[in-house]
Amino acid sequence: VATGERMTTKSEFATVLRAGAAEILQPALGRAGGIWEMKKTAAIAEVFNAQIAPHLYAGPVEWAANIHLAASIPNIMMAETIETPFHDALIKGSITVKDGFITPPTARALALTLMKTSRAPIPARTMGCTCKCRKTLAITRMATISKAALRPRKTNAPLHLAQ
Repeated sequence: VATGERMTTKSEFATVLRAGAAEILQPALGRAGGIWEMKKTAAIAEVFNAQIAPHLYAGPVEWAANIHLAASIPNIMMAETIETPFHDALIKGSITVKDGFITPPTARALALTLMKTSRAPIPARTMGCTCKCRKTLAITRMATISKAALRPRKTNAPLHLAQ
C-alpha cells in the first residue's frame, strides 16, 4: 500500500507508519516541506522498512528536487517523472531521461536552467467536460533508482535512476 501525496508533515507520515498502514510513502516535496523535511521522513520510514517514491505534481522544479532527494536517501523506491516538450522547454533540457536513467546533476542547488520568459504554448486537451475549461494533461512515467547507484561512490561520477 502506498500513500502520502497529500500529507504535509513528517508526523503525518509517522502516524501512517506506526499504524502499519503503508509500506511506500509518496510525499510531494512541494507540499511536504521540501528536501530536508522529506530526508527526515525517509529516515523515519527506514526504521519501519518503508520505501519512498516521491510524488510529482508541480512540474520540473519539483522534479529536480525529487531527483536530489532520491539520490540522497537509502530507501528510495522510484522517482516519478514528467516528460513533455513544454516541461523540457521550461528547464531548457536541464534534466534528461536516457534509456530509463536520470543522471542527478553535480552543480549546486537544483542545477536547473530556467526559461527567462515562457513563450512556449501550454499543452492542453479537453478532458471530456462540457464546460469551456481546458485542463493540462501531462504524460508521466516512472523511473526507479538502481540499487548500484545507492552505494557510496569513489568518484564524482553521477548516480543513475533506472526504469
